[in-house]
Parts: sequence; C-alpha cells; structure tokens
Amino acid sequence: MLSWIGRIAAACWGPVQRYARMRKDEEEEEDDALLWSRDIGRHAAGDFSFAVVQANEVLEDHSQIEIGRDATFAGVYDGHGGADASRYISNQLFLHLMSKFLLPSLNMLSRPADWLTTTNAALAPSLFVMPDFRPCCMGISHSLFGCLSLCSRDHQQRQPPCHHSCTAITMMRIGAVSREIAGSLLSATDVGYAQESGTISEDVIRNAFSATEEGFLAHVRTTREIKPLIAATGSCCLVGVIWRGTLYLANLGDSRAVVGYLGRSNNIITEQLTRDHNASMEDVRQELKFLHPDDSNIVALKHGVWRIKGIIQVSRTIGDAYLKKPEFALDPSITRFRLTEPLRRPVLSAEPSVFTRTFLPQDKFVIFASDGLWEHLSNQQAAEIGIARRLIRTALQEAARKREMRYADIKKIDKGIRRFIHDDITVIVIYIDHEFLLGPKASVPEFSIQGFADAVGPSKFSTLDGTN
Repeated sequence: MLSWIGRIAAACWGPVQRYARMRKDEEEEEDDALLWSRDIGRHAAGDFSFAVVQANEVLEDHSQIEIGRDATFAGVYDGHGGADASRYISNQLFLHLMSKFLLPSLNMLSRPADWLTTTNAALAPSLFVMPDFRPCCMGISHSLFGCLSLCSRDHQQRQPPCHHSCTAITMMRIGAVSREIAGSLLSATDVGYAQESGTISEDVIRNAFSATEEGFLAHVRTTREIKPLIAATGSCCLVGVIWRGTLYLANLGDSRAVVGYLGRSNNIITEQLTRDHNASMEDVRQELKFLHPDDSNIVALKHGVWRIKGIIQVSRTIGDAYLKKPEFALDPSITRFRLTEPLRRPVLSAEPSVFTRTFLPQDKFVIFASDGLWEHLSNQQAAEIGIARRLIRTALQEAARKREMRYADIKKIDKGIRRFIHDDITVIVIYIDHEFLLGPKASVPEFSIQGFADAVGPSKFSTLDGTN
C-alpha cells in the first residue's frame, strides 16, 4: 500500500484521490462530541481542511477562513483568560484588514454607483454620498485606492480643470464598519495605504493588527467596570493571506504556521514559517531582558515553566491590557494576575512578526495551528499527517498516552475537566494546487467559515485590484 506521502505525489494532490482513503478509515470513529471538522473545501489556490476540538468549559479558540475569488484568508486566535479577546479578533481583524486595503474590486468609470450598493449588501452599513460628488477622475484606475492616490495629484493637470475632488467623498456613519471604511477612504492619500494600488503589503497587515489591538483595548476600557477580568483576557493571533502566489503571514504568540514541501526523493520536508513568542524560547527571554534591563523579574521560572512576570508564557498578544497599561491594573486581591510591583511600561507587545513567502512549485500545504497541537506533535509529525481532523485526533491520542489513557477515555470526559488533559486545539491546513494557483481562474464560491460553527456564511472578502 502506498504511504500517505506517496499518495500525495501519485494523485498530484487531487481532492478526491487525496483524502478518500483517509475519510474511509475514520468514518466509524467520529464520536467525539467536542471535535468539529470541515473535511475538504475549495479556496482560490487549492483546497483546505479545518478542525477544532474544545477542552475548556467555554471554547477560547476562535478561528476563521475567508474565501475570495482571488485570495484566501485564514486566522487562528488562541485565547487565554477567557474568550473575549479571541472572539473580538475573529469579528474585527479581517474587517480592519479590508478597511485598510481589501476594498471591493471596482469598475469605477462605468459603474461607480454599483460599488455603493455592493458595499451595503456585503458589509451591511448604510453610506451617504454627498449629492454634488462627481466621479470625474474615475477613469484613472479601476481600483478606488488608485483613484484616490492618483486623483489628488492629477486634478489640476486636467483640461478643462477639475474642480471636484474624489477625496471629498463624505460618508455618514450609520454602521460601525462604514465608519472604518469611510475613514480609510478619506485618509488614503494622506497615510499612504494607497501608494501601491492593489498591492497587499506587510505594513497593511501590521496596521490591521494595530487597529485590532486599539479597538480591543477601547472595548476593555468601556467594559471593565462591569467585567473587571476582561483586562486579563488576551489572545495569540496567527493569520495568513494567500494572493497572487504569495503567502503573507503575521503572528503574535505561539500559534504556528508550517509549510510542507516535496523533497528530491518525494519525501515531505517541513519549514516553520513563524516565530514562537514564548518565554520558553531563549531568544524571547533575551529579547525581554534587553527591553527591560532594570527589571530582574521580567521573566521567572515558575513550576518548571518560564513566564513573563511569573504570570504568562507568551510575550506578544492582543489584549492582556493589565500587562500593557497602568490604567488597566487589576485588584491586587486577584492573586492569579498579581504583579509584584506597579507596571512601569508594557511587558507584552502587540507588534506582530510578519513574513512573506512566494510559493515554490514543491510547496504543497501550510498548516496553521494553535499551540495545543504543537504541545503533542512536532512539525515533521504534523506534516506527515497533513489533514486537520486527523492532526487533532493524533494529538489527542498522544495527550492520552502521556496520561496513560486511551483517546476513547478522553472522549467520555466533559469539557472543562478535559482541559487537564489537553488544550483547545485549532488546525487549518491550506493545500496548494499550483495549476489552480497560476493557471486560469476557475469559479470559486466566496464564503466564510467560523471554527466550531456548522453555518457557512457569505464572505466579506473583496477581490483585489479588479482582476477577476
């Protein structure tokens, strides 16, 4: 019988041949009520699989896949201290990314009004455009960002002179999303997001992370009077965007992205694409000591585990407001989060590590997973398994083995108690079909999937720069 790796090469990663045997092997074993999975779906550059298992009383992992015609977005948000931060990221980060860059593809010259209708339908805000606005420069670019950036430079050069400004669009906020988009449109020529019309960049992703962090801290500020511990809620954040044969990655914390590619002998080789922001890593501890030379307790070994201020393992997060700003200090009586001295400066960062990888012909898949998977499987072990549901099942089998149990025993344990055996785990595997990636674009349905939710909704993804 061919090995799984052999079947990959033999079947050329076709969706039916690739997974039929795996599915057959597991059909009789899907009786874990806390394990959710989406076996195979199609995205703009191939296929994907998606799985989540719950261990906490309230699932702290949130996750999503957004499928567009020309791009794919994957996000894994591993929360801690509760689900508030990870839920917020799942609801807001992708919208911030769109508001910074991923606006709808337009044919602004021929149908400027259609964009407003499309935006209303897709994002559910109501927008009001001043009646004297005239799209005089819409022919410059098929992308609104291109129009905004070029219009301001070229207005005075037009004959006859143009007395209207595309940047004079006035939008009235009726929905929260419309406010963000309006702000992005009105400031595009000033802040430079439009310098490269239709080109995603690491800066765009960083700005989306920054906006998400600022938004969540504002949420904490308005909520903490009735829910004080929200200031101790945080989340790791791992996202990937695939567009035009390139993967853009950003992460905070210790969720991880690993690429699997074929070696010369058709064996699977792995490469970790992200950096773990965890105090267990020597380089992270050295970084923290460098940033806090006057704090001898910035990292401490507690019960055999390195922790920042003796409290938290991850050094970069969204949230954890009490470790970032003195205004969010918690009551000292809450011993779990007690600091030995008042906060003088942030001890955690929300600055993501950002990476770009142009896919090579031998690249076959990318695994995105929360640290609950990597506690039990190495990068190489994960790559040799390669499908999300089976990855989680294998991790749970290993977690059971460490406790001298069987996976069948774990499945009988209720959520909450199960956290003593394993963490919440989220896995997204994005498979790369290079013929599909680089060839003529086939029709791919646009949709959105949230982890641990059976419903599939319409995607908010807008295709980039008008190339359909």
